[in-house]
Amino acid sequence: MYKYFSSDYFNRNRTESLKGFLALAVLFHHLYQKTQIVEHSTFFGFFLQSLGYYCVSIFFFISGYGLLMSFNRGGYLRTYQQNRVLPILIINALLVFVYALQKELLDIEVTWDNICLSLIYGGDIVDNGWYLLCIIVFYELFYVSGRFFPKQISKCVFLFTVFYIMLAFYKMPTWWYISSLAFPFGVSFGKYKIKVDEIFRKHFLLCSSCCIIAYLSCFILLFYGQKESEPLLSMSHYQAVAFNLLLSFMHGVLTCFLIVCAMMLKGRNRFCIPSQPMRWLSSIYLEIYVMQGLAFNFLRNSRWYLDNDYLFAVSSIVLTIVLSVIIHPVFLRIIAFVRVPKQSK
Repeated sequence: MYKYFSSDYFNRNRTESLKGFLALAVLFHHLYQKTQIVEHSTFFGFFLQSLGYYCVSIFFFISGYGLLMSFNRGGYLRTYQQNRVLPILIINALLVFVYALQKELLDIEVTWDNICLSLIYGGDIVDNGWYLLCIIVFYELFYVSGRFFPKQISKCVFLFTVFYIMLAFYKMPTWWYISSLAFPFGVSFGKYKIKVDEIFRKHFLLCSSCCIIAYLSCFILLFYGQKESEPLLSMSHYQAVAFNLLLSFMHGVLTCFLIVCAMMLKGRNRFCIPSQPMRWLSSIYLEIYVMQGLAFNFLRNSRWYLDNDYLFAVSSIVLTIVLSVIIHPVFLRIIAFVRVPKQSK
C-alpha cells in the first residue's frame, strides 16, 4: 500500500517549507500565553501551551538531521564555525542591542549582567532569544562530536545533549532544555534513515498508529499531571516532577516522528504547502521568531498598554511580520558577509 514512498521525503526543500508554519505556530503559542482568548484550563488551551515546545522540538530535529546530512558529504567542518556558528552569534549580538535599546526606551528593566549573559548563554534580554543560544550550544556539541568522534557522532551528540540537560536542569528554566532531546534524535534519524524507511514501508500503519497512541497518551497524562488538585498518580512531588519531565521529553520527540510519518505519507505529493505565501513565510521564519518579542513589548509596556486581547493579537501578528520584513535584508547581509564560499573539489 505504501510502496510509492520516495527516499527524499525529508529533503531540504520539504523541511524548509515547514519552518514558516512552525514560526507562526510559535507566535500563536506566545499570543495564547499573553491573552485570555482561549481558556487555559481546556484541552485546546493545553495544546496551545505545548505548541511552543512542539515547534522548537521540530526545529531542533530538522537541524540535527540537516547537520548530519551535510557532515556525511565530507569536508563540512572545515568552514563550520564561520558558516554555521558565527552568523548566529552576530545576529544574536545585534538583537541584544536592539532589544536592550527598546526596553530602555520603554522603561523595561535592563541590566548589564543580563546583557552579557544574553551574548553568551543564560540571558533573556532578547525575548525568545534562548532558542538562538541553545542552537549555538547544540551546533558546538555537534562540531566536537564530528571533529573528535566522527565514527560515533550520533552517540556522542546524544551523550553530550544529556549532559547539557543535566546542567541546564540545575539552573535554567524548563524551556531551555525541554526540547533538547529532539536534536540528537534528528542526528540519529539521519544516520539510520534508510533502516527506518524500510521498517515504515513494511509496517507504516502499525508504526504510525503506535506514534499517535503514544503521543495522545503523553498528552493526556501531561494535561492531568499539571493539575495538582487532580493528581493522576499517587506520587511524591519529586517523583511527579521527574515523571512529567520524562513525559515531556518523550512528547517532543514523538511530535517529531509524527511529522516524519506525515511527510512519508505525502512523500510523493503535497505535504508541504506549495502556496507562495507559505514559501515566503518560510524564508523569514527566524525573523518571525525573534521579532515577535519586540512587537509584544511595543504594544504592552509601562508607557502604554493595548488592553483588548483580540486587537493585541491581530496587531502583534501584523507588527511581527512588518518587523521581520525590515530586518530580513540585514540578516542576509550578515550571513553573506561572514560566510566562506564553497570551494570546488
